[in-house]
Amino acid sequence: MIRISQDACVALRAVTHALGGAALRISSALPATGDETARAIGVEVSDRPAPGDRVLETGDTRIFVAPAAEEALDGQLLDARVRAGQIDFVVGDAASPAAR
Repeated sequence: MIRISQDACVALRAVTHALGGAALRISSALPATGDETARAIGVEVSDRPAPGDRVLETGDTRIFVAPAAEEALDGQLLDARVRAGQIDFVVGDAASPAAR
């Protein structure tokens, strides 16, 4: 299962509250271009999970993970970096020292 960092929780909470309480849905996890170890994820805003989605809750924030993305993201860490008012969500190996 994907883990969610504290920074990602804070960023997700800010985004979902700005959107009136909607959740984010991770719809895909494809290898990123040029880096076989990186993953590019598709994220969309959704009011409810699609059939088969796993619902992750962290405090008052929900994330829906599509079945196709769930397997690819198993053992990964969803993190967030905020720069100049922009949030970048990143996915990395939860076991790597950089992810702790």
